[in-house]
Amino acid sequence: MLGSALISAVIVVALTAGGGPSPLSGAVAAHPLPALVTVLLAASSSGHRAGHHPFIPNADAAPAVVNFTSLPILFISGFFFNFNNAVFEDIAKVFPIYWFKESMLNAFGTEPSSSGWNGQDLLVMLVWGWSGWR
Repeated sequence: MLGSALISAVIVVALTAGGGPSPLSGAVAAHPLPALVTVLLAASSSGHRAGHHPFIPNADAAPAVVNFTSLPILFISGFFFNFNNAVFEDIAKVFPIYWFKESMLNAFGTEPSSSGWNGQDLLVMLVWGWSGWR
């Protein structure tokens, strides 16, 4: 089940990154390789966590539990809009989704970076992923 979800995610990312920008006039990653590495690192480090979450009693309850825990973190991390609040930013830095967002901003060229790579963002995501696989 996890394998098919990972394959589906890779296909969706490939279709969105490859075909989405031109017909929809959307943004194209200024640095595609860092964007791809970020997505693959995030997918490999987060997919296994959902599979054995201790608070999910069955498959029907999974969306409710996942949304209950992830939506507040997404808001605090600035995915929907930026709070410009130091306290929220400090809380967000505890979670890997904040670092994913920062790494993708670098890859799309919205943050000042010459190459699109940010070692700190990728390192934090790698540590989170490694800690979950141990």
